[in-house]
Amino acid sequence: MDTKKSYFKWGLIVGGIGAAVAFIGSIPFLSCLVLPITCCGFFLFGGASGYMAAKEDNLKSDNMGEVVKIGAFSGLVTGTIRGLVSMIMSILVAVIFGTAVAFTTISGLEGDSSDAVAGTINIGFQIIAALISLVITIGLDGVFGIIGAIIFAAMNNDKK
Repeated sequence: MDTKKSYFKWGLIVGGIGAAVAFIGSIPFLSCLVLPITCCGFFLFGGASGYMAAKEDNLKSDNMGEVVKIGAFSGLVTGTIRGLVSMIMSILVAVIFGTAVAFTTISGLEGDSSDAVAGTINIGFQIIAALISLVITIGLDGVFGIIGAIIFAAMNNDKK
């Protein structure tokens, strides 16, 4: 079977939408608007990219190896884009607020010296958490991309 680049195309499209949701979700006071989408993001975005890539290639369940490959690659592209944007935004927000806490403490506006240390340590923990989140996002979007492609192939199997 001719391998088309539909997995990359749909991975980019759905990953871009997911990245926009991740961007909005990282902004304080706006994150509540996209919270339901963010909480369901793994199966929504990963599954949608796998499903759409399989649909564009008109895959059927008799060629399950191709279905799994297209779904996995599409989900991995989606997860990479979503995960990177989310990681960058998480680190940026941590740096901004951690620096603000440290600055106000050092300048004597509020708190004591332990607040400045806590703000700095928070940035380090946020970087580690963001890296872990990136790996989880890529992996789960890949898995749900496979599931989305399998769902389409199973529904498309009866059609001639």
